[in-house]
Amino acid sequence: MSLELLHDGPKKARATPPTTHRYLCAFLSVLLFNSALPASCFSATPNNKSNWKAINEVLPSDYYRQVYIDDNCDDSNTKTKQSIPWDVGGPQPCVKNEARTGVFANKSVLDCGCGLGENAQFLAGNVGRARSVTGFDISPDAIRRANEKKTEESLLSPSQAENIRFRVASCTTLSESFSSSETFDIAVDSACLHCLSDEDAMLYANSLKDLVTERLFVGCFSTANGSEGWTNPRRLGREDLERYFASEFWDIRRIEDVWWARPSARGSNQGGFCHGLWMEAVRTNN
Repeated sequence: MSLELLHDGPKKARATPPTTHRYLCAFLSVLLFNSALPASCFSATPNNKSNWKAINEVLPSDYYRQVYIDDNCDDSNTKTKQSIPWDVGGPQPCVKNEARTGVFANKSVLDCGCGLGENAQFLAGNVGRARSVTGFDISPDAIRRANEKKTEESLLSPSQAENIRFRVASCTTLSESFSSSETFDIAVDSACLHCLSDEDAMLYANSLKDLVTERLFVGCFSTANGSEGWTNPRRLGREDLERYFASEFWDIRRIEDVWWARPSARGSNQGGFCHGLWMEAVRTNN
């Protein structure tokens, strides 16, 4: 799932679409593009990785562990292409925008919920120029495939590829996966936080303060998306981000409205269900 800032330049913001436009776009997106996940994805059949029950807009962690197992699933002896629902085949636009400012240059970066590692590769490459990138994901298969893509499909130089590391870890138990001596200059969470329950999000946010020394970027679905037809993940508002991160440990510098780029098969990138938020917070000395 990718995010794209609602502006044409670094500080030239366009207004958020009016409410009437949002609802009209949501209706048309559902009607024409089947934007909401199909009902078959939420049946109670446990043996198909696509069949999970969303409760209060939160899917179980096993869904995220298994969604990366294979792009090809075998149903009724027929191979059917089953893509990852949020995969747009490249780095997320908001991360691109930030990287072009030079903020990641010569920094150690933590990529939270890295998936197949597209953002990590971009940040370690010629645009991001990060000194090192460590990506973690709850799915062992995502980490396996991220390592394969880094060596087999990457445009990185050998030295740039060596600066990327991936590991299996859960947002809710980061202290078990990272030692007390491991810290990172910057963390990027692009569409990971909103997959967590409120309780788990609080645990996760509290853990990040022990891992990050300088700066944090977070992208999530916004409450500007209407609730009608919405299934998952959670829609978060500015007040949610402030509740998780506005503390003695973080100074929130900005929260911006963004467009959420979606896979082309799932509809418009600037219509219903495409509203998001992008936050930058700076670590305090506490």
